[in-house]
Amino acid sequence: MVAARDGARAAGRFLAAVAGTAVVLVAALAPAALTSWRGADALVQNSVLFPLGLTHDKTPAESLLPGHLLTALGPAGHVASVGLLLAAGLGIAISLVIRPPRDVPAAAWRLAIGLTLMFLLGPQVRFGYFLYPLGLVGWLALVRASPGPHDPARPGL
Repeated sequence: MVAARDGARAAGRFLAAVAGTAVVLVAALAPAALTSWRGADALVQNSVLFPLGLTHDKTPAESLLPGHLLTALGPAGHVASVGLLLAAGLGIAISLVIRPPRDVPAAAWRLAIGLTLMFLLGPQVRFGYFLYPLGLVGWLALVRASPGPHDPARPGL
C-alpha cells in the first residue's frame, strides 16, 4: 500500500523502519532469541513450527476447520493442509503485486482475507483466531459508518 500510494522511496523507508522496529522488539522482548541458538530455536518452534503442526507437541484443541480436518486424515492430509496454506499465501502475495491496495481500508480487507484463509487452512488452529480478521472487518464497518476527516458534515477538521 505504501509503495502504491507514496512511491518506492517511501516504501523503502517504511520497510527499513519495520525491520528496525522488529529487531528492537525482539531484542527487548526476547533477547534469548538473539543471544543463544536455543532461544532462536524456541522462537521458531513456537512461532512457526507449532502452528504448522510440525513439532512433537500437538494441540489438544479440536476444530471442524478444513485444515484441521485434512490433518486428521494423516500425513498426506497434513501435507495437503500445509500445501493449501502455502498456495493461499502465494495467492495473496500475487494479488498484492498485481493489484496493490491503494488505501488503508483496501489493505485491511486484504489482510482480513489473508488471515481468514490462513486460519481456515492451517493444521493447528482454533476458532478463536478468527477474532483478528473479524476485528479488522468490524473496524472497517466503523470507519465506513463514521464521517471522514474531510467530510463537510464535520466542520473544523
